Amino acid sequence: PPLDSTRTVPLHCCVPLCKQRGVRDDHGNKVSFFAFPSNPVLRRKWLIAIKRDEGKHFTISKFTKVCSAHFQEKDYLSNIACGHRFLKQDTVPSVFAFNVAKRPPRKAPLQRMPPTPKIPTAEKGATDYTSADGVASKAKTSATTVNESVDGNLTSYDVAVEGSSADENRGDAMVDDTMNAAVDSDENETSYAVSVEESAPDENTRDMIDNTVNAAADIDNAVNEDGTEIITNTTAASVATCDSLMADDATDMDGTETFATNLPTDYTIVELVPITELRRLEEQAASQAQVIKNLQIQLNRCKDQLTQAEDTLHHAQAELQAALAKCSSLEKHEAELKETKHALCKCRRELELALQQCKTLEAKSSRRFCIDCFKDSPADVLFYTGLPSHDHFMRLLRFLDPGEDGENVKVWSTTYSDKARKAGRRSILSPAEQFFLLLVRLRLGLFERDLAYRFRVSKATVSKVCITWISYVYLHLGQLHLWLPREAVDDAMPPAFKDRYPTTRVILDATEVKCEASSSLVLQSATFSPYKSTNTFKGLIGISPDGTVTFISEPFTGSMSDKECVEKSGFLKLPFDDGDSVMADKGFRIEEMLKKINVRLNIPPFLRKGYFTTEEVKETEQIASLRIHVERRIQRIKNFHIFDRPVQISLAPVVSEMWAICVALTNFQSPLMKASDD
Repeated sequence: PPLDSTRTVPLHCCVPLCKQRGVRDDHGNKVSFFAFPSNPVLRRKWLIAIKRDEGKHFTISKFTKVCSAHFQEKDYLSNIACGHRFLKQDTVPSVFAFNVAKRPPRKAPLQRMPPTPKIPTAEKGATDYTSADGVASKAKTSATTVNESVDGNLTSYDVAVEGSSADENRGDAMVDDTMNAAVDSDENETSYAVSVEESAPDENTRDMIDNTVNAAADIDNAVNEDGTEIITNTTAASVATCDSLMADDATDMDGTETFATNLPTDYTIVELVPITELRRLEEQAASQAQVIKNLQIQLNRCKDQLTQAEDTLHHAQAELQAALAKCSSLEKHEAELKETKHALCKCRRELELALQQCKTLEAKSSRRFCIDCFKDSPADVLFYTGLPSHDHFMRLLRFLDPGEDGENVKVWSTTYSDKARKAGRRSILSPAEQFFLLLVRLRLGLFERDLAYRFRVSKATVSKVCITWISYVYLHLGQLHLWLPREAVDDAMPPAFKDRYPTTRVILDATEVKCEASSSLVLQSATFSPYKSTNTFKGLIGISPDGTVTFISEPFTGSMSDKECVEKSGFLKLPFDDGDSVMADKGFRIEEMLKKINVRLNIPPFLRKGYFTTEEVKETEQIASLRIHVERRIQRIKNFHIFDRPVQISLAPVVSEMWAICVALTNFQSPLMKASDD
């Protein structure tokens, strides 16, 4: 975030070679400062960008800033109403002084001389042409000296051509016309070169030209020692001005080129040139023409090559456009391919997850934990459920009648309303599996997490199923009449009881199970048992002489005495017959209460005289040998290991129902007397 310019703390930029201090730069512009990002990855990118490392000499703190001069305009968020400058996400500084390369100063260009034109020369029959204007340059010579000798005497003719201010083209035409006129006037192969000077045209000039030509024809063909024809020096009178010269070129019938000399006005014949010089000039002109022709051919060839190059360029541009269009199409296809790959990867991931889930379900189905796994093993059924066999389990389930889909079972909820009963999705556990889960919970005392793993459900489902089925089973088992009539007790009474205590109707005893201590001091005092020296629940159990459970009380607090438990449990309200007797331990001092209902109490004798008499010892032994059956029944009850650990306070509302179910399920097991005889 940007910093306020009104801060009094001096600000400076931590970037090397940056001299920014304060919120204004050298030009008075406002400068913002940005703290290093908290993201470690982005912070590392900032450190790499500014070429610094954290260490002894550089530590990043909340005062370590980077000024806005190191960011580009595109790095800021636009349309910020407050006027502050905010960086975009994942922005990294990129403008630094050390990134700008210093260029060395450029050297001054060398002073070069202008090119010098070359003059064509001819030496020993060879001609060197450096330009197409060689002939014209030759014609522009300012002075020519001809030395000739006649009869051994050297005669020098110094003829100077003084050119006027005519242009180069007109001077070249003048030389050519003069040369042609001199050749035509000499029948004996004597040629004269005439250089003229432009003057005012008149008739006298024409007469002077004719006189000059005639004078030249009268001269003998004198040959000097070098074999060069000489031309007599003209007198001043032979110099005349011409009023005009014909310069038009004409072509004869045979196609040969002739020269019609048209002399301009005011030309003066000042020089006669040897024929050899004229021939040399003609050769030079022909060579220059050939050079020009070759250059023209080369130029045409270059034009053709340029045309071909342009065609090739247009073709290449067309191919480039096609390639660019193809690249654009390929980019679109590449984007579509990336999307397809992304979708394919997503589908593959979903497929992998589905396959993994299928494998998990297969593994779970292969290790499915249910009552059918132990259908052929009564010992395993007894171990997991407390019932003798799979047949007993199915009979009890049919008695409970939960329905095919458990529609007869009212699901537990905090409100117990019909809406809560129908809410939620259908359970994946069948009624048989739910009942089996409850029995395993009571029999083995497994934790809810273990049961959730075994039955492949959630822990909350296990808790809900247990509470629901505890109430459901308790309601149905509570309908059974456990108290047996006198005739049934006499028919099933073992011989030991018939011989010694034939009037015994029930054997009464109490047992205690541990529970967690409550946070309430009152409940802690109520549940504390002086006999067990811990917090317990106490319950009464009554069995018939043959070992069948005929009475089950609700659990009471551990501090309550046996007599008080008998009084509050409703035991005295059972339908006793006159003359019945109850066998109990010494702790049950309920003889007075039983007398009120004409029931006698059989308990071991108390020590009164400091020792037991023989009759008292025998009586104690007899009662103890018969009361052992109730102890065995209590042991079977405690084989339901849900009571091995202290009962949780959270289970206190259903502990009475759990206790009754566990005690009642022991009646489905094998008889105690038969086991004793074996």
